[in-house]
Amino acid sequence: MLDTRLIGYWSDEVLYVGDMETNDIAFGHDGSGFSYWARVGGVFTVKRFTWNIDNQRLQIRFTCRLSGTWTVHLGHIRHYVTGERGCSSAWAAPYRISRADDALGNPTTVLTLDRRIGVGGQRFAYLRDTIEDPTRKRHKRRPP
Repeated sequence: MLDTRLIGYWSDEVLYVGDMETNDIAFGHDGSGFSYWARVGGVFTVKRFTWNIDNQRLQIRFTCRLSGTWTVHLGHIRHYVTGERGCSSAWAAPYRISRADDALGNPTTVLTLDRRIGVGGQRFAYLRDTIEDPTRKRHKRRPP
C-alpha cells in the first residue's frame, strides 16, 4: 500500500539554509523513488529504491546506488556518474507528515522519519509533485 501524501519531491534545503550539503528524497506514484545527497565541492550519491507502507512504517528496498560529481554549467547542474552498482538492502521506519515553518519562517509540509535514511537526513520539506532523478541526464565525462 502507498501513502499518496508522500508522492512528490522532498528536500531539506529550505529547512537548513546555508548547509554544506543537501538531502532529498522522492516518491513516485508507481512505488519507485530515490534519495539524493550532494555536498558543496561537487560530489553526490543517488540511491534508487522501491517503497510502500506496511504497519504505518515506510518500507524501502534499495535497488541501485550511483555516485559521482556535479558541476554548474550555464546555470544548470550537470551530474557525472562515475560509479554505479546494484544493491538490495532494506530500510524501514515510522514517519509523520506535519505542518511546520521552513528556515525563513514560511509554512511548509514536513516529512519526519524516525531515523536517518543512509547518509541522508530525517527531515524533509515538500517541494513539488514532480520527481526527476538528477542522474537520468547522464554525462559520461566532464567537458574539456
